[in-house]
Amino acid sequence: MLAGFQLEIKHDYECDTVQDLNELVHIGYVNPDHVHPPSSSKLRQGDNPHGRLEREALKVPPLPNGQNIRAPIDGVNTRRCQEWTMEYLSHLVAKGLVHSSTLSIVQEERDAPDFGIFGQTSGS
Repeated sequence: MLAGFQLEIKHDYECDTVQDLNELVHIGYVNPDHVHPPSSSKLRQGDNPHGRLEREALKVPPLPNGQNIRAPIDGVNTRRCQEWTMEYLSHLVAKGLVHSSTLSIVQEERDAPDFGIFGQTSGS
């Protein structure tokens, strides 16, 4: 069973330091007024939001406890961070903070529902 998730905001995060990052995909633009400007170059983590986009993230509940880690992802009973991200982006679209095309771009980049499931390999 999964223990659940919590929202974690990383300020001043540098994507190029992630070793398993293969590609960055441009998903759209946001109004700079909705993004908190960095106050330093040092990574800060936590759940304290700065700026409208981060405050909106708090309105989308994190994944629940008790999910079966062997069950395929169905988006209802079993979800992973990719499903949360789609919910968050849908919320931003509904608020008019990102363009609706963002959803189709991100949907095309998502992993298969059985990817990353304990005891399974993709395509099984």
